[in-house]
Amino acid sequence: MSLHSDEKSLNAPIVAPRGWLRATIVAALAMVFVGAAVGFIGFLSQMHGAEIKPDHNADGIVVLTGGSSRVSDAMELLAAGYGKRLLFPACTRPTPPATFPVRYRTISHC
Repeated sequence: MSLHSDEKSLNAPIVAPRGWLRATIVAALAMVFVGAAVGFIGFLSQMHGAEIKPDHNADGIVVLTGGSSRVSDAMELLAAGYGKRLLFPACTRPTPPATFPVRYRTISHC
């Protein structure tokens, strides 16, 4: 037995791991991305582009703050008689009175 019997294995080129696993992972992620994109496009196609008028009146209108036109839209619904009261749920920071239209700034805050 010689000490240099494994000389060929030391000088052998290092073979890169097979790329099939990486290709499979990339292909699976691509299919998930495409599936999510198709699902999102399907969701968007089901959304109505025009506003729908309520078919009956409600006891109250709940306004989730965050959008610039949500408060004014709720005020219009209240003025049109679609609800008797407005409810602004608590949020992390108070909604400033300047957000409300001038004619409704006298509404009391809870």
